[in-house]
Amino acid sequence: MTAFGVLPPSGTAMGLSGWRFVIAVLANFAFGALMCIGIGNYAPSMVLLGLLGMHPIAAYPIMIGSDGVLIPVASLGFLRSGRFAHGVAVGLTLGGLAGTLLAFPLIKTIGEHLALMRWLVIVVILYAAVSMLRSARAHQ
Repeated sequence: MTAFGVLPPSGTAMGLSGWRFVIAVLANFAFGALMCIGIGNYAPSMVLLGLLGMHPIAAYPIMIGSDGVLIPVASLGFLRSGRFAHGVAVGLTLGGLAGTLLAFPLIKTIGEHLALMRWLVIVVILYAAVSMLRSARAHQ
C-alpha cells in the first residue's frame, strides 16, 4: 500500500515490544506453518513487520532466523519420504546462498533501493497468489 501511496512508509523501529511483539511472534508461527506447505515467508514477514512499525531491513534477519529454525525440522518428513528432486534442492540451496551473499552489499544502501524492494515484494506476492489460485482451480 505504501508503493501506491495509500499508506505512509513503514516505521523506523528495529525491535518490537508489548502487544506488537506478541502479534509478530504469533504471526511468525503461522508463517512457519504456511512455509511447510510451500508459501514463502519473507513477503508476509516484511508486510507484517512494516505494519507493526519496523524498518523493512529488520524483516530479513527475522525471516532468516525463523527459517533457520523451521527448515531443518520441517524438512525431515520430506527427506524421509524421498518426494523431492535432489538436483533441484541443491540448485535452490546454492541459489539462496548466492542471493544472500549478493544482498549483503545492498544492506548499506537499502534506503536507496527501498521503493524497488517494495515493488519486487508486490510482484512476488502477486505471482504467488496467481499461482495458488491457478493450482486450486486445476484441482477442483
